[in-house]
Amino acid sequence: MSLDSKEEALRRHAENLRIAKTEIRRIDASPHVAGIGFRRCQLVHIPSFDVGYAWEIREMPDDGWYLYRSVVQDDAETVVGFDRIICNSEELSGFFGQLRVLNLSLTPDLSGMIGLDGESYEIAICGDMFSSIRVKWWCDPPEQWEDLANIVQEMLREFNQLKVDPDY
Repeated sequence: MSLDSKEEALRRHAENLRIAKTEIRRIDASPHVAGIGFRRCQLVHIPSFDVGYAWEIREMPDDGWYLYRSVVQDDAETVVGFDRIICNSEELSGFFGQLRVLNLSLTPDLSGMIGLDGESYEIAICGDMFSSIRVKWWCDPPEQWEDLANIVQEMLREFNQLKVDPDY
């Protein structure tokens, strides 16, 4: 690769990273940045009267697991930002392992309940070849998703304590 080609690749990478960090995108859209790995899980938590975050667990083959965080916008359907979070790779792999072995009923809440304020949760579990599953709930999860909700709460407890990587 020539020096000009390397410089162009670095310029494109920097531009793609700038776009990921500063431009609004759909909550389910993955940033197009080289070197961030495969999205394996996205966890979205939106409190009623506070900032909501979308956390992404990403796998880099032969390099481990990484955590990224974006800010959920007021419409609850878009995010901005893409901060790398300092986190233990094995812990992220462990969370993904817990999610992979869940047996989950796809039956949504059909209770007829409605509400205005409260926290909402959304989690996507992503595999290869575009395979994924995404579920969301408001406040209390449907009974059949209780095991999933327990893992989500454990993830949130951990993720909310972590710091942004200042070198990313």
